[in-house]
Amino acid sequence: MKLWRYLVLPTEISAFERSYLRRMNRIALIFFYFHVPVFVAVAALCGTSALQAAMLTPLVLVGATIVYRWFDHPRAMSIAVGFTAMVMGGLLVHFGQGPMQIEMHFYFFVLIALLAVFGNPAAIVTAAATAVVHHLVLWLVLPSSVFNYEASIWTVVVHAVFVFLESVAAVFVARSFFDNVIGLERIVAARTAEIDRRARDMALVLDNVGQGFVTVDADGRMSTERSAILARWLGAAPASGLFADYLAASDANLAAAFELGIVQLFAGVMPVELCLGQLPVRGTVAGRPLRFDYQPLGDGEIPTGLSIVVSDITEEVAREQADIERRDLVAVLERLGADRQGFVEFCAEADDQVHAITDPELDDASLRRQLHTLKGNAGIFGIESIAGFCHVLESRMVDEATPPTADERRELA
Repeated sequence: MKLWRYLVLPTEISAFERSYLRRMNRIALIFFYFHVPVFVAVAALCGTSALQAAMLTPLVLVGATIVYRWFDHPRAMSIAVGFTAMVMGGLLVHFGQGPMQIEMHFYFFVLIALLAVFGNPAAIVTAAATAVVHHLVLWLVLPSSVFNYEASIWTVVVHAVFVFLESVAAVFVARSFFDNVIGLERIVAARTAEIDRRARDMALVLDNVGQGFVTVDADGRMSTERSAILARWLGAAPASGLFADYLAASDANLAAAFELGIVQLFAGVMPVELCLGQLPVRGTVAGRPLRFDYQPLGDGEIPTGLSIVVSDITEEVAREQADIERRDLVAVLERLGADRQGFVEFCAEADDQVHAITDPELDDASLRRQLHTLKGNAGIFGIESIAGFCHVLESRMVDEATPPTADERRELA
């Protein structure tokens, strides 16, 4: 059952796959039409029958032409290409009788390998079965059409074994090509749907979340009148009543930035707008992403207090992350279409870089260099999430001499 699901592709066909297969089917049909003059020339050179070649070769093209013109399903044409290719191989071996007849068998092996570009294992299985049946039937009915010597049944078996071995590898390549390249649009759609579902679930959970309001004086001490929702978000208020201590319970850096900002604000040395811009705008408190909006209180040039509006931005952060993921997926799809080889090389190089980054024995200088290179490469390909994460890790190494933790390295991987 697993083998059947591997050989038979999903029924739905994406717009990208349809467009790609139509182009490949057209190229294949044109390729087969060029066989007519080539086979006539081969027959003339080998002394078989140029007239037969001129009649039989176009006859073989009838089936493929009908499928191409009147069948809307592009995969049907891919299977027809597999069958037609092997029949063409049979004609080539027949018209190429003589000292080079055995060499003509290479046509079968070359065409089976080329069928992988259709990304359809069924086309390769069809071709392999056609080649085996051709060899067996012609060996029984007209041996000279297949071999230029008295071949035994074991010769046919040997040829069939080689066809089988090549077909196994070709099927693997074709299915991998379908799953990772032709089917990429389907992967992107599934991932986008999953992101949308998670966003809807999160919206359902957080649809009743409001905002928290509190005011602080020049010392940063909170007033007793404040929103009850703050207790749910930030926990119990500290005994000191200082808003900075409220934040310090979860994020000491956030608390320090707030404390420094209000000292500058109430000192009256710098413009109020500049001081407000120095206050932290976002932070994560008790695992909850919050946004802080500030409004100075008082009519004078120096504020007498500060109004703080605390908003739960969990949904907004999730939406931003989803947008980044969507942009990443779109960037990957566009890059893959524009420069497939370059993208494959980027993936291989990125895999090596991540392998090096996750090595605990890597020295800091090499680690910083690997992060910088991966950041640059990801930025070139428009993968913002990876480039941004590498930038955070690299900046911290430069500013604070703190290497990424094991968890951060695993997250990057």
